[in-house]
Amino acid sequence: MVNRFTKDIKMQLGLEKCRINAMENGKWTEQAPFPTEEGEIEGMEEDEIYKYLGLDQKCTLDKVMKDKVRDKLRERITDILKSSLSGINKAKAVNTYALPVATYTFGIIRWTQTELASLDTLTRTLFTKFKAHHPKSSVERFHLPRSRGGRGIIHLSMQHANQTHNLHTYFTRKAQTSPLHAAIVNIDKNLSPLNLHSPTCGCPTLAPTSYTRRHDNVAKIIHQALLMQIEPNHTRVPYYQYTSASVTLTETAKLYWNRTVITDKHIPNNRPNIILTSGSHTYLIDITVPLPENMKKKEREKITKYLPLAEEIRQMWQQEKVTIIPIVVGATGEVPFSLKPALKTLNIKENTYLQMQKLVIIDTCNIVRTFLHQQSR
Repeated sequence: MVNRFTKDIKMQLGLEKCRINAMENGKWTEQAPFPTEEGEIEGMEEDEIYKYLGLDQKCTLDKVMKDKVRDKLRERITDILKSSLSGINKAKAVNTYALPVATYTFGIIRWTQTELASLDTLTRTLFTKFKAHHPKSSVERFHLPRSRGGRGIIHLSMQHANQTHNLHTYFTRKAQTSPLHAAIVNIDKNLSPLNLHSPTCGCPTLAPTSYTRRHDNVAKIIHQALLMQIEPNHTRVPYYQYTSASVTLTETAKLYWNRTVITDKHIPNNRPNIILTSGSHTYLIDITVPLPENMKKKEREKITKYLPLAEEIRQMWQQEKVTIIPIVVGATGEVPFSLKPALKTLNIKENTYLQMQKLVIIDTCNIVRTFLHQQSR
């Protein structure tokens, strides 16, 4: 396809600049030349270095590049501090000319928190050396904005966390609609600093088993709490011993577990996790355990997903009101602000979310442990 495109626009592919770098399980493997209409693309040698976004790249080259970044950062900060710029302009120059030497590598080179802290320390040390920062001054004040009485110097550790988080969020969101991004996410099993292929969610192998079990455990807590409202004589048992009845009928309420609602017209999303009908009010409850960055999106999706079913139930069952209640708990235990109001709407004790958090964290740890054990085999 690339050959056809370059031929259409009368452009040569430039094979002398092309190489194939084959990696298997993080290790270099020999690659045979790849034939094209213009010639062959040669495979790289094990000790050969290539450039990506202007940075020398190789599996064992991180230390060399980190040393280069550190030396260049020291050089640029020193040049700025030796100048006759005012204090505010020195801070701006460091943020825009010196520190980008390091921030440009975030997401490409794997930095540890210790290494990032050492770069922040280097910056503060140079400021102190050139009498632009008092040696006894607060570390926090050095990185505070100038509007709040600080120096206004970018905190590299925090910048690294924000930048990698934003890149990770971008790739995981695009992977839902783009086959290219999905392929990148699936193949990146701790190969890049972003570690896009997270075993906590989104692994197709674990989806039908471990993820479903974690999801159903959260649903069991909600179901049992509702059951105790309509059947006061029910004795509470631990969620891992609780078995949800498909249908529970009392004189005042009906409680359904994973039941398909038969409707007059075709509605694709007609199977919420839990349905509670109490008098003339019906609640459609659906549980989701997404990645933390997807919690708001999944909550909106759940509401939109069941709007047609809610309207159909209101008409068919002659209900005054049908409420859609998404129960969202992050895969690593985070909860949105909407969870407590949702539990309150269902008359469930507010501290129930603590039990849900605990089981999600335990199940996620088990998933990660299983995933890592399989990867090491």
